[in-house]
Amino acid sequence: MILNPRIWSQTVEAAKLAAVSSPRWLAAIDKAVAGVTSGWWIVTELYNSVVITTETGKTYFANGHCQCEAYRRNQPCKHIALARLLDRYNERMASNA
Repeated sequence: MILNPRIWSQTVEAAKLAAVSSPRWLAAIDKAVAGVTSGWWIVTELYNSVVITTETGKTYFANGHCQCEAYRRNQPCKHIALARLLDRYNERMASNA
């Protein structure tokens, strides 16, 4: 996945500002960003979801729901955070085109 660094950075900062009152969502956003920017995760965008294979080799489908333990415990999920970031990123890219 190749991201425009400027647009990605703007997207992440906007998401963090929106989540400033939720430390757990901020942590999920940070983990999602680390997973993508470090190359630890393999990310595939599909029509209605994002497929994320993590550094542990586990694959998750984030489409408003997730199969991870955090999501099952009703906690902020780094996979859902990434899916939301990518949605916002793609909106920004489309508006800049």
